[in-house]
Amino acid sequence: QLACPLDLGCHSVHYFCMATINVTAVDISPNDCPLEAPLAIDMTFNSDRKIENAAWEITYLVDYTNKRHLIEIGKTEPTTYAAGDNKFNFSVPEIDVTGIKPSVLANVGLLLLVLKSGEEEVVQISMVTQVNKKEGKLYRTIFSPIE
Repeated sequence: QLACPLDLGCHSVHYFCMATINVTAVDISPNDCPLEAPLAIDMTFNSDRKIENAAWEITYLVDYTNKRHLIEIGKTEPTTYAAGDNKFNFSVPEIDVTGIKPSVLANVGLLLLVLKSGEEEVVQISMVTQVNKKEGKLYRTIFSPIE
């Protein structure tokens, strides 16, 4: 038997235990900036139940002619989110795209925020990211998933 990561007392079939997450606000900064610039995400979300051992994994997915590049940006320390309104904050000093050709990066990608409870995925939030070349540099625009 498996213990429910949400401490609901259920066993074995975790998808019955997973919380429902509703994103209510997202602030991404800076935006409309160089691709490698710092990244800060401030998000407010609502959960229908308590989530223990919760950590966010942040990655950037570039898909170019059937070749996927997954860039690991970072992850948060495990915490507990209460049922109701919660906040998530994350920042990195830069996005490291070393070793990926600019022609591959100048495309539409996805900024992926995956909330896990232990090893179980609770929710994935995908933010479409447009990368364009301007004046010889790559610039990113990240679109909010709620607009």
